[in-house]
Amino acid sequence: MFALHYDDAAADTGAVQFGWRYCSKCSSLFYSGFPTKGRCAAGGAHVAQGFTFGLNHQAPATSSTQTEWRYCDKCFALFWNGAAAKGRCPAGAGHNAQGFTFNIPYKTAAVDPGAAVSDALASIIQADRVPIQDYLKSQLGRGDLVAKGFTLYDLNLQLGTPNFQSAGTSFNYRLPGNYLYLKSTTPTVMGSYGDPAFEIHFDVSLVGAIVRAGEHVRVEGLVASVPSITVKPRNVTGDIVTTFVHFFARTAYGGRVIQQAVDKYSRQDLTDRVNAYLQQF
Repeated sequence: MFALHYDDAAADTGAVQFGWRYCSKCSSLFYSGFPTKGRCAAGGAHVAQGFTFGLNHQAPATSSTQTEWRYCDKCFALFWNGAAAKGRCPAGAGHNAQGFTFNIPYKTAAVDPGAAVSDALASIIQADRVPIQDYLKSQLGRGDLVAKGFTLYDLNLQLGTPNFQSAGTSFNYRLPGNYLYLKSTTPTVMGSYGDPAFEIHFDVSLVGAIVRAGEHVRVEGLVASVPSITVKPRNVTGDIVTTFVHFFARTAYGGRVIQQAVDKYSRQDLTDRVNAYLQQF
């Protein structure tokens, strides 16, 4: 949980660079001190809104300061340069560090372990949206998978809004309202014009335990599940509706593929990834 200075009226000691702004389009922090406003991930240039922030570039004053925050001269955004990978820059490839190395104070994870775990899960799961989608496409896009003549295509995954709850040493991270939009070929003479479209709605639940380890916290015993799956078809006959509802039931093949995707990109290595994230603070 970072604490940024935003009083640009204060005397500049030479250790703080002002002119950093929040972009209302992509929600990043970017440097707004140039006539041009960089490259926004939402398209076009950044749009400044709200406070003007000041970032410290002197030596860290306390141990509760994270260094290696840098300015990218391609998109003008602030990014963390402490890993080998440099993120994904909207101007192409990874970010490119230039100028000062900023040191930003933060509250330790032990101060608010629930919030720290929630942030870690949100960051990792959002980053995994594309591989989850690619995995589902590879598994559900095989020919005649539902029945002879029924092949799924145009899959599009959208994750729901997370809901994090913690009580004592346990937590439950829910992603309700996720859905897959897809179409299916049908064994008719109408061609693709008559192909039905479906929305496969499903919830994801991640439960585990929060354990304190000195100044840090860690998670243990993470288990992922898909507690509910529903099918919302559009303009199809009753027989096709019944076929797809059965195929995507939790105990049928489609439901098991969704559960396997959650396992593959969440449960199997998520505990280690969350704990590695928490150890940075």
